[in-house]
Amino acid sequence: MTAKNKQKKSATKKVATRSSGATAKLPIYKNYKFYTIIGLSLIVLICAFFLISMMAIKNPSKTFNSLSVKAFDMPTTDGFSANAFDYDAKTKTFFVAGEVDSKTQGSPLHLIDSETGALTKSLYLEKVKGEKVVHTGTITGLAIFENYFVYVATGESQIYAYKYSEIKNAKGGEIVSLHGTYSLKTDDDFISAHFLTYHNYVLYIGENVEQYHPIKSHNIDVDGIVYPGLIVCFNLNSNYPVGISPTPVMAYSIPANVTGIDFLNERIYLSTSSKTSPSKVYEFYDDAFISDGRYAVLSPDGEDNVSLYKFTTDCFSKAYTLPMGAQEFITMDARIYLVFSKTDTFFDIFSEYKNCLVAYLPALRENTK
Repeated sequence: MTAKNKQKKSATKKVATRSSGATAKLPIYKNYKFYTIIGLSLIVLICAFFLISMMAIKNPSKTFNSLSVKAFDMPTTDGFSANAFDYDAKTKTFFVAGEVDSKTQGSPLHLIDSETGALTKSLYLEKVKGEKVVHTGTITGLAIFENYFVYVATGESQIYAYKYSEIKNAKGGEIVSLHGTYSLKTDDDFISAHFLTYHNYVLYIGENVEQYHPIKSHNIDVDGIVYPGLIVCFNLNSNYPVGISPTPVMAYSIPANVTGIDFLNERIYLSTSSKTSPSKVYEFYDDAFISDGRYAVLSPDGEDNVSLYKFTTDCFSKAYTLPMGAQEFITMDARIYLVFSKTDTFFDIFSEYKNCLVAYLPALRENTK
């Protein structure tokens, strides 16, 4: 055998040895079976997450569903979504406001008959006095002060005031003139008005803060948790220019994502809502709050001017779990009436409570101290 043949035979043997041995392992980044298993696992986890989330949103509380009645759906003209409302007992009418899809069209104020759910009329609210420029953004808060004023909040540091008589007498489609505004800003402080409540000649103006307020003094430590918002209270009197007292008389420290406050049977009710979890309504005794001394809130000279009260984490007596999207609410006839907006999330398509008014009866009459 020649040297050349020996070399060839040796090379053949080496190749045979490599091919007949154990299968070579691919590096993990080339192992397609590994990625297939990981991919399928992720798909299963994502499907399970959406299924659980959908079930939580459609039925966050069996008690809520069993005790709730959808009073009526909101008008859907121009993609209207409800955010704010109040009830006028004199005319048995719900006042409902919010936003529309187009930022160039006016945000309407709908007046809806509480007994039939029929739309009585839709009006537009002047934003700049004397110029017939109407609100085009989101109306977040609404409160009726007897037969004197209707107050509107838009998340800004001011309140818009309209004459109740002008709203009552206006024809559908008309623009209601702005009577005046009330500033919620000083050189060192401001309140971003998100929700409004009228109760016993006091106007409650609340902030909706997600994490931290830019004004450091608003971030109050409550049992190790930062409460970043305030509810500021003003006396109301029709003799004031827009009915609101010149300075606040009291304030409450509140947690994040609060959307409303109301009162019934010596109880205070506070609602919270976010785009990622079910809404809640908390029930408190009206004397269960801790005084945290005097604070400077919208104080012209920076001096401590109001008593501040804390909503502590352990002073509520009940908590009601609600579907996502609950906004302002009122307590009336032993029921909680809630307005639900469109949540503008993927989960909105699964919710049966969206852009509607819901009457919820959680046995409020049984609340005894």
